[in-house]
Amino acid sequence: MKTTITLLTALLSTGAFAVTTEQRQHYMDEMSLVKFMTPSEEASYYWQNLPEVMPSAVIAREGGIKPLERNNKSNITSTAIKGQKLADILLSDDAPLEALMVIEKGVVTYEHFNIDPRQKHVWMSNAKTVAGLLVAMLEEEGRINVQQQLGKYIPDVTGTAWESIKVIDVLNQQSGLDLEESDATRYNPDHYVSQFFQSEVIGDDYLKNLLKVPAVKEPGQAFEYSSLNTQMLGLLISSVSKKRLSEVFEERIWSKAGMTGDGVLAMSPTGYEIIHGVLSSNLEDMMRYGLLHTPSWNKTAEKQVISDRILKTIRASITPDVFNKSDSSKRFIAMTGEEPLGSSYQWDQIWQDGDMYKSGMRGQGIYVSPDKDIVIGWFSRKDSEIHAASFARQYAKSMTK
Repeated sequence: MKTTITLLTALLSTGAFAVTTEQRQHYMDEMSLVKFMTPSEEASYYWQNLPEVMPSAVIAREGGIKPLERNNKSNITSTAIKGQKLADILLSDDAPLEALMVIEKGVVTYEHFNIDPRQKHVWMSNAKTVAGLLVAMLEEEGRINVQQQLGKYIPDVTGTAWESIKVIDVLNQQSGLDLEESDATRYNPDHYVSQFFQSEVIGDDYLKNLLKVPAVKEPGQAFEYSSLNTQMLGLLISSVSKKRLSEVFEERIWSKAGMTGDGVLAMSPTGYEIIHGVLSSNLEDMMRYGLLHTPSWNKTAEKQVISDRILKTIRASITPDVFNKSDSSKRFIAMTGEEPLGSSYQWDQIWQDGDMYKSGMRGQGIYVSPDKDIVIGWFSRKDSEIHAASFARQYAKSMTK
C-alpha cells in the first residue's frame, strides 16, 4: 500500500473540468470542510480530484479486466416520478446527475455520462457498505460475533460509551449515541458530528472526537444514521485483522473484483482512513462492486467474493420496528418513496423483496437487486427534488426475475 498527495502544476483535464494552474490554486485556497460538503463548482472539483485535496491510500487493482457486455436497450430515462422523468435530472442542461449506469444480468443496458466515463468521483456514503461487507466477511470466518460488544475487539473504546454497544447495533445505525447525522449537525460547530468531521480534515483529535460521543438512549432502539458508526466499524476491522483498513479492503474486495482502475481512500491528517464516504473510483468500478452482490459476479470477478451466506446475513439482519423511530428515516424514505423493512450492515434500505439501496451525500447512490440481478448506480453534483433512487426503485420493481 502507498500514500499519495498529488500536486499538479500544469493544465489539468478532469473530464468535467479543464482548469489552469491558477484556477486549481483558487479551488485549493477555498478548500474547507464546508466547501467540500456544499455543492458548488469547487465541491465538484474536490469530488473528482480527491488525491489533490486530502492525503489518501491507493486501493490497488489486480489481474485481468473482463469487458462488460453492452446492449443499450433500457427505457429507464422515460421512467416518471410525480410527473418528472429521469431524463430531466440526467440529460437536461443543468442536470444534477453526473453519470448513471444500469446493469441487468451482467449486461450494461443503459449508461450516460456528463463527465468523462474514466473520471474518478467520490462515492460519498455509498462507501459505507464496504465497511459492512468487511465486517460480514470477518463474521463468516468466526473472527467477529456481531452480538458481542465493541469492547471485546477494540481496546481504545474501553471506558467510553462505545464499549458496551453490540457490533450489530453499530452495523445497523442504532448505536444510541448522540451522533445522528444531518446537515444540521454537520454544519453546527458545537455538535459532536461536526467536530469529528473537522478532525478528518484538520487537526489531530480524530480518535478523541470519535470516542467522546455520549449515549442518549439504549442501543437498538432507533435507526439514527451516522458516519461515526461507520468509522467505528473501520477501527473494528483494523483491530481484528491487525492490518490497515485499506489493506483489508484491497486484499478482500478491490483486488479480486476485476476493477478497471485503482481506488482512492482518503485519510485524516493523522492517518485514519475515511471509509464512511471519502472513497473514489470511476462509476464502472462502483458498479462492478455492486455486481459482486448478484448472480452475475462472474462477469467481473474470477472467484466469488461475496458468498451466498454473507448476502443472506446482510439481508436478514434487520432489527425489527426501529427504522422509522427517528428523523433519519424520513430523509431516506423520501428518497425512494417507499418505507423499507429497515437498515442492515450499512445499507440504508432493504425491502421485503430483498432489494438493497445505499445513498451518498448530495445525491450519490447505488441500488442492488440480487434476486433480479440488477445494479443501478449514479454520481451526482447536487441534490435534486426528485431523487434518482425513486427511479431506481420503480425500475427494479418493474422488472421480472
